[in-house]
Amino acid sequence: MTFQRRFIDAVDGRRLKLHVMRAKDDRKGVVHILHGMGEHAERYEEFAAYLAQNNYTVYAHDHRLHGGSREEGEEVGIFRKKDTFDSIIEDVGTVQAYISEKEGVTDITTLGHSMGSLILRRHLQTDGRFTKRAIVMGTPPAYSRVMVTTSRLLAFLTGLFLSTQKRNRLMHALMKRNTAHRVKERERENDWLTHDEEIVRRYEEDPHCGFAYNKFFYREFFGLFAKVNHPRAIGQTPAIPMLFISGEKDPLSRGMRSVERLFSRYDKLIDGFQGTIHTVTKARHEVLNETDRSKTFTRILAWIKEN
Repeated sequence: MTFQRRFIDAVDGRRLKLHVMRAKDDRKGVVHILHGMGEHAERYEEFAAYLAQNNYTVYAHDHRLHGGSREEGEEVGIFRKKDTFDSIIEDVGTVQAYISEKEGVTDITTLGHSMGSLILRRHLQTDGRFTKRAIVMGTPPAYSRVMVTTSRLLAFLTGLFLSTQKRNRLMHALMKRNTAHRVKERERENDWLTHDEEIVRRYEEDPHCGFAYNKFFYREFFGLFAKVNHPRAIGQTPAIPMLFISGEKDPLSRGMRSVERLFSRYDKLIDGFQGTIHTVTKARHEVLNETDRSKTFTRILAWIKEN
């Protein structure tokens, strides 16, 4: 089974590339996938095929200026000053309104991985019309206000004398220190993603993966951290079932300690919070691409069915 591809228009007229895989038989539900940083939606095709075989229709879209969600002549990851994460989060609502119309549903399970988990969490804080279950996967820590402010300042200073089209490779390298460089036993820089060497090889050979963004992206990205982790914003999250799932060896999970702290914050700030934590033992950042990913596929499907 493979993705079918189509384009839809965002609110501002930008084209968004949408990937669809229909349920094999009678549809049991709809899942919407939000991909992470430095990648695109097609990397989720294997997981989508598993869900489709189990009678779930899957949608995944490339965030603007990622994958195929680019206009003619635009380079992947090169944001304009007017491109904001508010627009990216608004795109999620646009895609889900399209899904609702096409599928005749108002009940969507939304999965966000890594940066996509931040987008999902912010989406729930601002527009929870259609998402009735949320899977927060490989989510970054809720960094302190000081660290977020420092990161935003670094993003500004490192990009100060760069042109709009220039990639901020220094900021990219600094962020790698917080991820790839925390995995001591790696042979390749991107081994922090998964133990599956073939997946890492394909990632490194994909021109739409692993790239450095430009200065406008990084400024916006760290601004998103400030918004999504604010106590008042978390408190606006609807009390829907939420699965927090990360790899035990994911540098971002810090041995699951950072996920547990974030989970506790949600539990404290949301009335009627319905959260579950699942640790994928020995897994690195991309639990859907690990060598034993079939077990994770099964666990996620079971959670969706239970909720």
